[in-house]
Amino acid sequence: TATAGTHAELAVQTLYTMRVYVPWMDVGLVANERMLPMLLGFVARQELHTEACGVLCELVLKGMEPAPKLAHLRAMQLTPTLTAYLEASAEGNNSASGGSGGGGSGGGGGGG
Repeated sequence: TATAGTHAELAVQTLYTMRVYVPWMDVGLVANERMLPMLLGFVARQELHTEACGVLCELVLKGMEPAPKLAHLRAMQLTPTLTAYLEASAEGNNSASGGSGGGGSGGGGGGG
């Protein structure tokens, strides 16, 4: 519907704004128990995937001292979450293409 499209576009613009501001924000405002699961959920949504990955990339690239940065990256638990997403996505592509190795959805892009 038109409303769903409007909400998705608003979410995309919000994620873009977050991505731009993450380098100047306190990491705790985004990488916390409320925002991080939401961001990781957006990775799985085709219309939000690229911008959500952009925010996550900025969180990973954020300039920090080595010890706090390592703790920050561990707390984000990106590897198991994104691995599960990739496996689910691959299974979805295989079942949708009937196992013929079809090209998939072409979504996602180079944002993450």
